[in-house]
Amino acid sequence: MFYAGSPDFNVNLSNWQVSKVTNAESAFRACQGFEGAGLTNWNTESLTKGTRMFSSSKLSTDISNWNVEALSLGHNMFSYTYFFTGSKVANWNPIKLVVATSMFYRSAIGSGLSGLTTGSIEIAAYFLFQAYNFNDDLVR
Repeated sequence: MFYAGSPDFNVNLSNWQVSKVTNAESAFRACQGFEGAGLTNWNTESLTKGTRMFSSSKLSTDISNWNVEALSLGHNMFSYTYFFTGSKVANWNPIKLVVATSMFYRSAIGSGLSGLTTGSIEIAAYFLFQAYNFNDDLVR
């Protein structure tokens, strides 16, 4: 179903039905041409594992309206995403997120994370390590 390691993959995925997908580990990892067209309105209410989902992709699409309340594993989810900014996850409420190790490692996250719910995170080593242009307040 997914395209990890396909450098030229970049298609519109708006017609994909993902409401029952629980594990998207490495789904678009290393898809260096993938910008995320069609992801904006995905129903992600069942997603629990987003480990390396977009790592090393060209993701730039706004996914701030995703329902990620079930997400528990976000390790390296956006690492090495140089075109992805924090405003694109600004409305996220990952109330079950436990592992967020290196979630935004070496990403261009900038700002927009101040609304992100982080209270459930237990492991956050390198959460924002070497994140480019990070300038936000995560205290809530």
